[in-house]
Amino acid sequence: MNYVDRKEFKLDRRVHSLAFGAHNIVFGFEIGIECRTFEGTERWGKHQDTATVMVFAPAESYVIYADDRGVLNMRTIENGISSVLNKKCEGNPLQALFLNPKGDKLMAGDASGHLLGWPAPFDGQPHIEQFDSSAMVSIVSAPKREGYGCASKRKIGYHLGGPRMLTFPVRHDITTLGLCTDPEKVVGILIIVAQGNLLEVYDMRGNQVHTFACDSPVTSLAVHPQGEFFATGEENGRVQLWHPVKGRTCELHNIGSRVDHLAFNSGRQLCAVSSRGVVAIFGKE
Repeated sequence: MNYVDRKEFKLDRRVHSLAFGAHNIVFGFEIGIECRTFEGTERWGKHQDTATVMVFAPAESYVIYADDRGVLNMRTIENGISSVLNKKCEGNPLQALFLNPKGDKLMAGDASGHLLGWPAPFDGQPHIEQFDSSAMVSIVSAPKREGYGCASKRKIGYHLGGPRMLTFPVRHDITTLGLCTDPEKVVGILIIVAQGNLLEVYDMRGNQVHTFACDSPVTSLAVHPQGEFFATGEENGRVQLWHPVKGRTCELHNIGSRVDHLAFNSGRQLCAVSSRGVVAIFGKE
């Protein structure tokens, strides 16, 4: 976990959504979407678009994003050419977006607690499931296996290939969610949720097994693709690495203000974006 090398550049406005790939970063703003290199050089910018949530397609060939009306769009990374992917959710802004590693299943969550799903090519009517009555917060991939986890503000669920999703409630509002591998079980996962300045760790039965405290409220969380550790960003600007059982391992950096976004790419790098537009990319030794 030696994330010691660091690059930084600054944007001139606050980032609302982020897709962090092996070679490119796509930023969504209140108005506008841009693709940049890791040095901060702009590859293309579309200044009339909005992107509330976004994900990269496999091989980083294009980015899928939802605009502020709930319309799904895609843009190629090579030159930024766009096309409308799906207008079936127009009028229903989306809160979370997830594309599975194979690239053949797209999922979204909305402010009314619905989970929406599309098989490739994502252009039909979505399958809609009422997950909860509170807004969806996050949909994330399960490490090292098929499946995903999701969370609303007061409920956690995960689906690992069985006949149904398993769910359990939590007592406080969830800020963000991650799934880690369980180092004590061959096929187990641990579910990490941020609630205020606390990180709560649950097993697959919904039992709370660990609690870790941060110095200030946790505003973002990202799990390494192998699931062995995770990173948090805090209100005070701190970026830290954690083991799901042992707790905090190190502080990487303080980027000066609230950490709005955190994302790992294929495992070599971690990207943090602050509320003041500072973009920090941490590389492994």
